Formats: sequence, C-alpha cells, structure tokens
Amino acid sequence: MNRTLKLLIANTIIVSAVWVGLIYLYVQPKFDAVDMAINDRPPVAVVDFISLALAHGGKPQELDQFMVKGVEAVERLRLAGYLVISGSSVLAAPEAIKVTEDMIEGPVNEADK
Repeated sequence: MNRTLKLLIANTIIVSAVWVGLIYLYVQPKFDAVDMAINDRPPVAVVDFISLALAHGGKPQELDQFMVKGVEAVERLRLAGYLVISGSSVLAAPEAIKVTEDMIEGPVNEADK
C-alpha cells in the first residue's frame, strides 16, 4: 500500500510537470506575438489646438506665436515616433496622451509625458 501511494504521487508529479511544460510551450509564443504587436504600435498624442488656444488666451499676436510653437511641437512628436491625432477628431482620450500647453512651450519627449 505504501509503495502504491509513492508511485501514485511520483506519477502525479511527473504528469503535472509534463503538462506545465507543454502548456508553457503552447502559450509562450502567443505571449511573444502579443508583445511584438504592442511594440509595433507607435505611441499616440492627441493635440486639441482649439482647447489649447482657449486655455492660452492672450493677445492675437501671442496666440499666433503659440500656434506656431504648437505646430513645431507636433513635428517634434512626429520625429520622436508619435502618431499625432487632432483633438477635434477624438471623442475621448486619457489625459496622459493629450498634449498640454506646457508641452508646447517646452521640449517634447518621452520623459515629459
């Protein structure tokens, strides 16, 4: 009886180890494919010039300069690999991907976001 119990436990451990290995071999390539798909997507930035202009306020000449800086910020984002989307085309977006007035006034890079 004691020997049978030991064999049963040993077989259970072996079968379990084989199943874990097989599941790992099946699932790991799927995780790798998801990681590759995520890495292939560019980061996204949403720029709503109307909201930024209203928040900025100021004289018309200052607003023109601010908008020129905004266009330059969009170009810096593009060169950094971002997909830049117009805020007028977006119904809702997380705050983390929205371009702020501070980002237009200063450098735009991954550390600023």
